[in-house]
Amino acid sequence: MEKSEMEVVIHTPQDCGNSPRKAILLELTKACLNKDTLFISKHITEDIKVNLIGHGKIQGKENLLAFIYQNNTYNITEVTIETIITHGTAAALNGYTLIRNKGGSAFSLIYTFTDSTKNVMIKEITSYFTKV
Repeated sequence: MEKSEMEVVIHTPQDCGNSPRKAILLELTKACLNKDTLFISKHITEDIKVNLIGHGKIQGKENLLAFIYQNNTYNITEVTIETIITHGTAAALNGYTLIRNKGGSAFSLIYTFTDSTKNVMIKEITSYFTKV
């Protein structure tokens, strides 16, 4: 269990430290919560594509960074990452969030990397969120 800079409690799986890409996804999750656009920009491509299932699409680094910066994450009190799976150029992360005075949401994120090396960038994200 860790706390992000904005005091969100983050629970992670025990095996997150043994894979560079798993570590990047964990740090990316923290960066999104803390609106650390500098960290995020170092790990995504200029032409990144994001599909927010049921909520639209975002195309390009600048648009994604603006969306993250404007998105209200301040009411998130807890994030539990249940699983991070990586294989080749693909990865998946799932878990749930607790939101102050609103209950929780389950989420699943599917990532596509530029290649399968450890110094990799994310070129596509598909996200699924649902209230629980």
